[in-house]
Amino acid sequence: MATHLRIHLGKERELYEQPPLVPAAEQARVFAVPDWADVHLARMLAPGNRVGFVLQLGYFQISQRFYVATRYHAADVAYVAQQLGLGPADFDPLRYADARYYAHQQLLCEQLGIARFEAAAADRLYQEAVRLSSQHLKPASVFDYLVLFLHEHRLELPTYNTLADLITRALLAFEKRLLHRLQQHLQPGEQRLLDRLLAADDPDAREAEADRRYPLTFLKRIRQGLRPGEIRERVTHFASLRRLFEQLQPLWQRLRLSDQAKPSPTTLSKCCGPRPRSSTAATSGATSTCSASWCTNTMNSATPWSIRCCKP
Repeated sequence: MATHLRIHLGKERELYEQPPLVPAAEQARVFAVPDWADVHLARMLAPGNRVGFVLQLGYFQISQRFYVATRYHAADVAYVAQQLGLGPADFDPLRYADARYYAHQQLLCEQLGIARFEAAAADRLYQEAVRLSSQHLKPASVFDYLVLFLHEHRLELPTYNTLADLITRALLAFEKRLLHRLQQHLQPGEQRLLDRLLAADDPDAREAEADRRYPLTFLKRIRQGLRPGEIRERVTHFASLRRLFEQLQPLWQRLRLSDQAKPSPTTLSKCCGPRPRSSTAATSGATSTCSASWCTNTMNSATPWSIRCCKP
């Protein structure tokens, strides 16, 4: 069972885990052996170790990360083997992984001046993830920024799962702090107002929870027609949003959240998933966060110009 957020689709995740595709015209440049590596190659007796070393060197110089040996592209294996006077069959990825695979990684990092992704680097990256989470970025955007951070600071890129777990922990830590602030600043009247936005039409109905309609759902729907009835409905709609905004603006100011504040996927699951009648304080806080964030964002996007255009 996955313990981290779903940040990317399967295809994007697979692309991150695969070695970069090297065009045939670029293989000579990518897999060129520098002078410092000649000495180390001469000491390698096993043909498979020599092929694996050059492949890791080429891939690492492109992406700044190491890949599972069984994922090396066959065309690259054949090219490197030919350049070393060997055949593709001389490289056994499983045997190489058991032999000098990790020792070669350490050597490459030392020679290229790239720090290994160990405890100190992980803690440094986590602090950056926490900082990015406070800016209300989407998890996929946080992922991209962290990859850029690793490149800029010459740190080895870890596996996808490592980055996803780190981002998940950072987002949960930010949400925990946000819920704590809500418990400090949320007034009972404001909480009741926000809870009403997520109250089902008929709590005693037997229909599935997913089929129920919440007041917040109707507020998110804005009809764009130009018929008089649709225009009147839109004016009433924006008037309701304005009242909500005016009632929630003091809370928003006390929380000191940016206009881009949006609930994280974890908060959304708490808000939109099945909710017991006797909800805990944390769940109530998460619900209020979701409602307050959406209402403020909607009102900020509803400019006076749009309201004037909707007047009959």
